[in-house]
Amino acid sequence: SSQYPELYSAISSSFGSYLPNYSGYFLKAAATSSAYSFKTAQQAGLPNISGTVGPLDDGSFILRSPTGAFYNYSAYGYDAKSESSGAGRILGFDASRSNSVYGRSTTVTPQNYSANVFIYAGRKKY
Repeated sequence: SSQYPELYSAISSSFGSYLPNYSGYFLKAAATSSAYSFKTAQQAGLPNISGTVGPLDDGSFILRSPTGAFYNYSAYGYDAKSESSGAGRILGFDASRSNSVYGRSTTVTPQNYSANVFIYAGRKKY
């Protein structure tokens, strides 16, 4: 604060008694100075990837212990092989089941902080 009194008076104790540490983060221009995420870290995020495959006409296809992004979505219709109703299967895929980074954002978002951006045109010379 004693080395840069004007800077310290502008941000005072917004970040404690130190300047913020943005190491490892991208800086994203804040839409407004009161933006919700201003001075708050935003986690990395990706759009989710999801879908289904099926119906699969084989009752023996049921995944016993699906892992990662795969899961048993639902029973479907009639299975000709087992001659039973609802024995066909639909296999589901949802990437957010495997890693929470999927579905956290609607766009590819690196971990970032929102920050105000100022344009300095220099001092006017007389």
